[in-house]
Amino acid sequence: MIPVLKSGELTIRPFSMADAPRLAGLINNWNIVSMLTRVPYPYEIDHAREWIASHPDIQQEGDIPRAIVWQGELVGATGYHHLKEAGWEIGYWIGQPYWGRGIATKTARLLVKHAFADWKLGRLISGHFADNPASGRVLEKAGFRYVGEEMRYSSAREEEVRCLLLEQTLSDYLLTEDAA
Repeated sequence: MIPVLKSGELTIRPFSMADAPRLAGLINNWNIVSMLTRVPYPYEIDHAREWIASHPDIQQEGDIPRAIVWQGELVGATGYHHLKEAGWEIGYWIGQPYWGRGIATKTARLLVKHAFADWKLGRLISGHFADNPASGRVLEKAGFRYVGEEMRYSSAREEEVRCLLLEQTLSDYLLTEDAA
């Protein structure tokens, strides 16, 4: 189980069913879901309830979703996704009213720190659609570097989309000030 992670005004915690209305309200936005792989559009409260119920607060075999709370308010989602051959991947999205505040970068850095310092992973991966350079900047600030690309299916777009792939290794992480 992943503990609640905190850094300043940022908390990463498990979702509760009480989060469903807020979650649905934030993510039911084309500017967000069109940049994600597995989220349908439109996204309604029943989607949120079903998704939260499908992820009890235990380490799942494939997904470990978490709520991003900023200054006490749910502002997005993050977590780890296990890809069998590739290893653990991080992902995140932030509600549009909270863009430009550095929340995504702080979230990514906290996930990276947890994965390397607590889990002792040797490598993390992530990716972003090519038409979402802002997400790429977040990942670069969190210490990731580009390693390739592939096509990934977007449920909201209902098509394959070019995805840029990034990784960070434990040795990369240990060279950063975040590891200190």
